[in-house]
Amino acid sequence: MKCQRLETNTSLLCSSASIGNEETKDRLDLIDQWYNLSKSVDIPQPLQKRNKSDSAPYTFQIPKDELKKLQAAQESCAENMLKLLEYHIQLDLKPLQKKQKSLFSLSKKHVNTDPFRKVMDAWCQSSSPLVGQKTALCLELWGELYGGDINNAPSIHEFNIVFDGYAKSSSRDYSSYQKGNFPAELSWDLYNLLSRLDDPTVLPNVSSSSHLVNALANHAFVMKHGKRSFDSQMDSEIAAIRAYSIWKRMLDMVNDDKKGLRDEELCLIWRAHVDILNLSSNAMLRRDDCDRGDDLNLYIGKDTEELFVRAWNSFDHTRDLDKDTLSYLGQAFESVMVAWTKEQLERKHLGLTESDADEDLLGARSSFAMIELMKSSGMVVQPIHYFRVIQAYTNCVEQDVNSKTRKDILSQVRKLLSEMEIEHLDSLVCKQSDGMVVPVHEKIPASIYKTVIECFYLSNKNGLRHRNSSLQAAELFEKMMDLHEKDLLWNDRGKQPLTTALYRVLQMISASQPTFEDVSRSITILEKFRSLSSKNWSVDSYEFTPKTNAFIYAAILKMASRFKGKDAASNMRKILAMMKDDGIKMEIVHAVPAIMGLIKGGVGQDKVIAKDILFDTINSYKSLSPHDQDKSDFNASALYTAMISPQRSSEAISLLQSLQKQYEETMDMHYKPDMMLYCSVLNAIANDKKNAAEWKDEKAIQIMNHIEEAYAGGDAAMIPTKFSILPFLNILFRSKTPQRATITQEWISKMNQLYSDTNYEHTKPNAAIFTAVMRVIASSKIKSKAAKVWDLYQQMEKKYQEGDKDFEPNIAVANVVLNACAFSYDQERREALQVAFAVQNAVQQSNSLFGKADAMYYNSLIKVFGLLLKNDNEADQKEELILAVFNRCCEDGMVSLKIIKSMMRFLPDYCNDEFTAIGDDGRIHMHKFPKAWTRNVSRKTTRKQ
Repeated sequence: MKCQRLETNTSLLCSSASIGNEETKDRLDLIDQWYNLSKSVDIPQPLQKRNKSDSAPYTFQIPKDELKKLQAAQESCAENMLKLLEYHIQLDLKPLQKKQKSLFSLSKKHVNTDPFRKVMDAWCQSSSPLVGQKTALCLELWGELYGGDINNAPSIHEFNIVFDGYAKSSSRDYSSYQKGNFPAELSWDLYNLLSRLDDPTVLPNVSSSSHLVNALANHAFVMKHGKRSFDSQMDSEIAAIRAYSIWKRMLDMVNDDKKGLRDEELCLIWRAHVDILNLSSNAMLRRDDCDRGDDLNLYIGKDTEELFVRAWNSFDHTRDLDKDTLSYLGQAFESVMVAWTKEQLERKHLGLTESDADEDLLGARSSFAMIELMKSSGMVVQPIHYFRVIQAYTNCVEQDVNSKTRKDILSQVRKLLSEMEIEHLDSLVCKQSDGMVVPVHEKIPASIYKTVIECFYLSNKNGLRHRNSSLQAAELFEKMMDLHEKDLLWNDRGKQPLTTALYRVLQMISASQPTFEDVSRSITILEKFRSLSSKNWSVDSYEFTPKTNAFIYAAILKMASRFKGKDAASNMRKILAMMKDDGIKMEIVHAVPAIMGLIKGGVGQDKVIAKDILFDTINSYKSLSPHDQDKSDFNASALYTAMISPQRSSEAISLLQSLQKQYEETMDMHYKPDMMLYCSVLNAIANDKKNAAEWKDEKAIQIMNHIEEAYAGGDAAMIPTKFSILPFLNILFRSKTPQRATITQEWISKMNQLYSDTNYEHTKPNAAIFTAVMRVIASSKIKSKAAKVWDLYQQMEKKYQEGDKDFEPNIAVANVVLNACAFSYDQERREALQVAFAVQNAVQQSNSLFGKADAMYYNSLIKVFGLLLKNDNEADQKEELILAVFNRCCEDGMVSLKIIKSMMRFLPDYCNDEFTAIGDDGRIHMHKFPKAWTRNVSRKTTRKQ
């Protein structure tokens, strides 16, 4: 409607008369009418943001297409006024000049400078990039006519309009940036010219200085960050230095007359402060009063805050400020906060030290102090300020800070978010419930919630892997979705904060030992996210639609793949269906966890789907051009590894052989079986309970021989590691191979040599490897196995005592040693008993390396004494030793079913006399034993028995 009325009025004015043919009075009246029409166009100015990291909502409350029409009409008004003024000078004032000897003798009725002011004002209010040039032209025409008339010559007020015009030209499109005609250069020259004149009526004042600072700051940003390069004699650094010098001169003027400043002057002063602070916070201000070296980014927080303090101390704090001044003041606070975050990021970019982490925390606390200062000054802290402080604290969490500091930061971030919601969100909800429309610029930026979730994520990633943090992040994201649906959330143009936040939430849940319920909740959150409606902000012609992406599905598929069973497979199918509906292409990062989850499901149809995914992914890779295949992250080995079922060794070997064949046929490295696949096959063989031991031995030895040969042949990726050696040793534990004990001991020597040669951590033997070797030896038929196993334990103990935590023994190691003792040959009984006594003494020590004895330990010790002391003359000793062990077991509450059975085996008479819980039929009723005896026996142990 506004545009329609303006177009109607413009048409009437244009058709009222030909511009060049009116009478003098008519021309001046037309200038007045055009001026009134121009003033009737009220276009609010958008918030000026220069920090490259900034993103503010569009602040115009009218659609952009209508805005352009209004701006064009406003410029048309100014253009027509200038033409009328030129005709007025040419047709009215010039002829009078010829008739009169001097314009000074013109009567007062002929001297009228109002048209000049109105034309200049109309241009200055327009959005034309040539506003500086046009206002300067008007001033030049004025000066030519009345420059010598002390009463009618232009004063500093009119020159300030030109300064304002140059400032506005410098911030508009690049059409005003022409060689020899750069607005900031022209403004700088004019300012210096007026400063040298001995005329107090045109001496630059605070308004002049503010406009020049604004023009120079705009020029500096265009020269440094503009999309085009310009041949200007004043580069970005020179422009910033000049802006700083003018700013300091302006501060001196302000300090000389704080009380006498008008409201509009105070507004311009704070605009200049913001310009200088923005230059500083973008590391563009190299000051002459401090030396910061080459990298200004390392000091921009401190420098910008110091500049802010100078600006803050320069004005009267008791004075009431108007809306525009408060807006610039809020921007000034924000500039300091931005500077601190950028200083943090620069330290991160350069590489951090412990002292840098302390500096980052100082920056965050300094930003928080800005909020406290705003509150104490009676200012309203806007959501953008809360966002900046939260961002600064989040940067600290990303660094290597201690757990207490990290917890304190999380608490502070939660508190800041809560304050922001109380001060702003609650009022928006009330406004909306009253039926009022919430303007775009009042909505809560989604980046605030996204950054808080990022803070949770970084805390979990860097140490605090608490499930509660993950759940809190999930709740926060659900709140984001609710705000989006209520249209109270602002999403930055070109960004997807909701998408990023969802990805972080899924990553956190996945990394925090998720339960099956967590997976189900994650799927529910994803379903709700996919159902979010689009939001169309008509004033910005901007439609925002929340979108999923490949990363989100990769994260949730990885999480879901951890679980097995029909329900887990059902979740996997549900995720895959959503992924297909969203048009997300199946990549290797999706296929691997999807296949893994479906295989664990165990249902025939799930395995069919898994195979389809496998072949579809392979065919998708084959369809690529050779060039695209080279760049692809396709990994057939990872796909085949995912297809391996943990207890189906025959299928695993078939998959391995199939991939080996494809690799030999194509010699494409994307098909080359990797160590992960070989390890998975070995694990499948180790867990196989169906195939004969001889068959498993043969396949396992073939695979290990292949790994060794490949590595010896120069394939560094095939280096044997604990991940392949450990399952191989577990296979040998149940092996029928006569030399299995010798083979296992050789692997310790091989690993020691590999670690010595490569220093690769995964080739280093550890407690798990030693324990596996000890188990094989203990179950073998070699001689002196008790002594050999005890010797291996002593090696472990020595390494651990020397500080190698990878060799920390536990009670399971003691049980292995005792088993070796229990099944030693008769001629080795004494040696085995000595080893058993040594283990018993070690376990009973208060600072035992083995840890607390368990039911398995006591049962193994009873078996040792029962099997080794089997002669008649050893019966009393056997009973004494076994009863001593049993009594200790009762004290520890570790009496299990297996222990009672061992007692009945080796001391049947004692059991029949003492244990009333054993029935006449020989059945054992564990619930009838004293609870104190069985109190510490785990259910897991009971089930195994």
